[in-house]
Amino acid sequence: MDSLERGVSFNPDNLSLLLLKAAIFNELGDMEGVEKTYYDIIALQPENAEFGYELATLLIKSGKVERAEAVYRKMVEDFPEDLDVKYKLVLLVEQHSGAEPAKKIVESFISSNPEEGVFPLWLADIYVRHNEQDLAIETLNQLIGTDPEEKIELKARNTLAGILFNKGDVEAAENLVNMVLEKNINDNEAIFLRAAIVLSRKDYRQAIADLRMIPDESPTALKAAKLEAEAQLLEGQPNLAIEILDEIMKKKPDDLGVKIRLSQVYEQTGNGKQAQKMLEEITTSSPHYVEGWVNLARIAQENGGQAEVEAVLTAAVEKKPEDETPYILLARLMMEAGRIDDAIGVLAQAEAIMPSAIKAPVLRADAMIKLDRIDEAIAIYENVLMRDSTIDLVANNLAQILADSKSDDDVAMERARTLVQRFINSENPQYLDTLGWVYFRSGDLVKAESVLAKALSLQTEPDADIRSHYGTVLMAAGREDEAKEYLPSDK
Repeated sequence: MDSLERGVSFNPDNLSLLLLKAAIFNELGDMEGVEKTYYDIIALQPENAEFGYELATLLIKSGKVERAEAVYRKMVEDFPEDLDVKYKLVLLVEQHSGAEPAKKIVESFISSNPEEGVFPLWLADIYVRHNEQDLAIETLNQLIGTDPEEKIELKARNTLAGILFNKGDVEAAENLVNMVLEKNINDNEAIFLRAAIVLSRKDYRQAIADLRMIPDESPTALKAAKLEAEAQLLEGQPNLAIEILDEIMKKKPDDLGVKIRLSQVYEQTGNGKQAQKMLEEITTSSPHYVEGWVNLARIAQENGGQAEVEAVLTAAVEKKPEDETPYILLARLMMEAGRIDDAIGVLAQAEAIMPSAIKAPVLRADAMIKLDRIDEAIAIYENVLMRDSTIDLVANNLAQILADSKSDDDVAMERARTLVQRFINSENPQYLDTLGWVYFRSGDLVKAESVLAKALSLQTEPDADIRSHYGTVLMAAGREDEAKEYLPSDK
């Protein structure tokens, strides 16, 4: 390294020496040296964006995301016409800081260049990825009809078609796809969407034919191959599905989702040993990938017993993954076995690792209720609502437990009434049940009967709690004969 440093000092403008120096720093794990050297390279060739991309990539791989973000932001300033660097900045910020900061960046791009139609597409994509479908639809509809060259409009129609298809509006999605294909018969995204539509109609052969029209070099090819594997399975050709998934794995060996799917197909075709072997490889090489553990636990349940499942889930939890799923599954297993305190301990681990968790504290509160530790359950719910007061499930559960156990406490019942006000216009029978029950426990029989009657009418399947609550209200109103129809026979 000393000889190289001397060489650089004598030839500070020698690009090859500087690149060699950066490579050696990278091998040594000296990211400060890498960063400093790359900035020297960028200063030497400021017109070449390639070196900024290389530096950002190395910083991301080393976990220095904020430094990579700074590199991209500087590149956005230096290369204002480079859409690629703008897009990389948006994706990086979305991945590591969330949707809102990413939206603000895209909105700033739109503000500075409102004529560039690709920016609203990026914004719509963010909306889609974060389940803000209505905002995505609104944004895309604004784009349609605005692009004289039609490129942006065709992309907008494809994205909108995908959203509508996922929402179940197949006819509207198909109309959009057909419009795109009328303009460009070789639009691979539209062909993919057409295949998905015909697959939903169980026309498996036509779906496969469409998917095979998409060339291997297309950006759409990977998801087309995945969908073809599913179509082959539905067509009764599991061996072809395995061949397709194998080919994807050769091209994308790091795609753990494909490995999981392949293991599932092996299991479905009776090759459980191969499935288990693949899952064990996944959990060994990628221990924080929760889907590997979940599928391994499922195989253990089918082939073994509770002890085997618990062993798999315990091993998963020991890896301290930042995903609630294995903690929840293990806790439920323990609760079913009557080991409530053990379950509470597992859920507490999840909450310690993921302070923003929702499912773990909700299940822990349920466990507390089973142990008749009502005040502790209430405290858990209140703590979650303190973090986010908009979570209807938690508000419902808290109001229910207050109405059930604190009906003589005026302060507690006032809190319950405040919590359930959000459900007045709800179409959810469980939430309406809680609203009606709070009315009843507050002494308002008229409102209680009206709300609970609505809850009954909205049931898709009979709910014993709603029926019992309605029967109790009718009994309290002196309508004993009607009440008997809804109350359990032992009451």
